[in-house]
Amino acid sequence: MTHQRIEIGSEFSLDAQHSIPKDDTFLHRLEDFQTMYYRSGRSAIRGVVSQINGRRALIPAYICQSVIEAFEQENYILDFYTINKDFSIDIDDVSRKLTEATDVFFLMHYFGKLQSDDDLQTIHNLCRSCAATIVEDTTHSILTKPRTVGDYCVASLRKWFALPDGGVAYRVSGELNAAPNCVNRSFTNARAAGMFLKGLYLEGLTGGHEVYRDLFAKAEKWMDGDNEAGEMSELSKQFIAGFDVGDAVSKRGENANYLADHINNRFVSPALGTYRAEESPFFYTLYVEKRDGFRSYLNRHHIYCPVHWPIEDQRLFEFATVKYISEHLISIPIDQRYDLVAMEYISRIINQYEEDSTEGLR
Repeated sequence: MTHQRIEIGSEFSLDAQHSIPKDDTFLHRLEDFQTMYYRSGRSAIRGVVSQINGRRALIPAYICQSVIEAFEQENYILDFYTINKDFSIDIDDVSRKLTEATDVFFLMHYFGKLQSDDDLQTIHNLCRSCAATIVEDTTHSILTKPRTVGDYCVASLRKWFALPDGGVAYRVSGELNAAPNCVNRSFTNARAAGMFLKGLYLEGLTGGHEVYRDLFAKAEKWMDGDNEAGEMSELSKQFIAGFDVGDAVSKRGENANYLADHINNRFVSPALGTYRAEESPFFYTLYVEKRDGFRSYLNRHHIYCPVHWPIEDQRLFEFATVKYISEHLISIPIDQRYDLVAMEYISRIINQYEEDSTEGLR
């Protein structure tokens, strides 16, 4: 006899049901664009900026380290602009730093909410006046809106559902360079094996979780050292066709707004708050004064939250708001794996934080 285990967050699990074709998928949502599917979002960025063939890029200081590395692997010189605590763009900072020497402006939307229409129009006008190409990262926002003002768009699709590998580059018109063939599939194979093993673990059919966690860690370490900006695997292309986007959008919005209505703890505050019907949240984000202690408390209750993002590049420490976000933000999983019963559990655990987590408050 088996019993299901509870684990909220961390990597997605995989089973054969994920390969059954659906009617509303990323393939359908992007059918009006020219697309090229890559092994990762990082590879998609490299493919695009290599095609642009520029020398200098202006990118947000609040960004994943892999984005910085993707540009630098293509020999770009980087300048950084600041992001405010509400994840809006510091337009004054952009206006000062965007010059005729800028070849690429990298635009990011955060956690499913789009940058404001006014800011997007300003960015569009500034980039046109400087002849800079806008590369729009839609990793967090692709299910809210696949494009706003980007000349090119890029996204990491594997962050949204059970996908061994997968990123995409797309644009409204014009050709995209083909993604190179991948010689080594170690990353894909390790992640696929880990996802299947995690599914078996959660169903109570295998023992400890050490094996699949080790596979995930080794896969990411391998990707960090990889210089091959290759294509998506055929396996992942099958799973993309099996991911029901509409169902995911509905569940994510419902889950995020449940947490917005039910979390009530003086040690946390919402970073973004309630989502509108047309917005698809990536995570539900909170600011916590002593984030690491709070995160450890959630881990002890089997709620696993990523950090978006640890600062690895020393140049980013000069941006005070970015440093604050990196040290105080926590991202609560609200994706399509979970229902309102799970959200009730999460909110209850968070609301009990003061009583049960004295070591995290010191």
